[in-house]
Amino acid sequence: MFCLAIYMNNIIFMITTISFQFISAIVFGWSILISILGNLKKKEYKKFCEKNFKFNIIICAHNEENVIHGILNSIEMQTYPADYWKVYLIADNCTDNTVKIANKYNFVHIYEHKTEGTKRKGIALKWGINKILADHSDFGDAFIVFDADNQIIPEFLEVFNRKFQEGSKIVAGKRVAINPYDSLIANWYAIYWSIIMNLFCKPHKNLGLSATLSGTGLGFTKELIEKNGFNTKTMTEDIEFAMQNNIKGTRIDYAEEAIYYDEQPISFKPMVHQLSRWATGGNETIKYYIKDMLKAFIKSPSIKRFDFLCTTFVGNSMAFSVLTGIMLAIMAFRYGGFWSDYAFKTGMILNLITYLVAIFSAKACNLKIKKLAFAILLYPIFILMFGMISFGTIFFPEKIWYKIEHYGKYLNERRKKVETE
Repeated sequence: MFCLAIYMNNIIFMITTISFQFISAIVFGWSILISILGNLKKKEYKKFCEKNFKFNIIICAHNEENVIHGILNSIEMQTYPADYWKVYLIADNCTDNTVKIANKYNFVHIYEHKTEGTKRKGIALKWGINKILADHSDFGDAFIVFDADNQIIPEFLEVFNRKFQEGSKIVAGKRVAINPYDSLIANWYAIYWSIIMNLFCKPHKNLGLSATLSGTGLGFTKELIEKNGFNTKTMTEDIEFAMQNNIKGTRIDYAEEAIYYDEQPISFKPMVHQLSRWATGGNETIKYYIKDMLKAFIKSPSIKRFDFLCTTFVGNSMAFSVLTGIMLAIMAFRYGGFWSDYAFKTGMILNLITYLVAIFSAKACNLKIKKLAFAILLYPIFILMFGMISFGTIFFPEKIWYKIEHYGKYLNERRKKVETE
């Protein structure tokens, strides 16, 4: 009887291991397939209207005196007519000179957000957007959201205007690291964002699927929130907003020409906190919305909805992959033979795919491969850490929004480059 129990436990363990690996294979396999097909195809859109859209530009900032002038300077240099945009700074519990600096720009409307208790960007953004809807309902056809450390190319608003003229309701810009070579951590982030842009944005756009929102450099039409306001409650308002609209069938477009530069963390601790926040927010979004998403898929099944389901579960699949790796290692240690060979080959294949994806994406974003060679070699470690963090947040979610310090090291360099182009 005891031997039978051990045998059954082993069978259950093997089935569980294979099941987790199967789920991960579906999610990642689909992502790779879409990436290959999407990068081979280019989708053209026709303009639906000729009007110029008016934009409410929102900048969220919490003690960003080092960088706030960068985003404001780049907005001031826009080629899009100034009569068609207004800028709102949501100064979230600022105690430094952020507001003082912003006051020097006569086109900036400042909303100071003071709160007790829980503080995070999603709360300030919700408050700010809903306040703008109440105070300035007569202006604007769409909202565009930036972080204080961003800088945008002079044609950014023009590109977004064209996307909205084509009929898009939500648009994501192209995120590029402004400091890709500052440290190993910054290297990893630069590679990560290049992968997001070239695996989860560009090919999805080309195939008529939904791109990925990444918290900043995004825009959406006023009509999407005019009735019920901007209402999010998770740690990742971008993922949640995307989920809300994909449930309704609203597609997220991608504007590859709308480049914005973003300062990346350069040290280990901020990276861990940020990855924990992303993973926690992803878990919260699934918890609150997966039933509605599945209902919508069952009621009206489509490739678009299936694709978004797979994209939504990428973070969780990373956790499954880590768990699968641990279980495979246990199987290899206990039984050897087939399981050792299987675990080794699986690991080699996954690492090879990771390297190929990282190199392809980095090249597509014009990053210097030689400068990133060491980071690419160690990139599986970043994926492993992200997976472990994703798994850990299932049991120990991130509860505090930790501020990531921005230093503005490349602000003057970017402005000089724009002025000479």
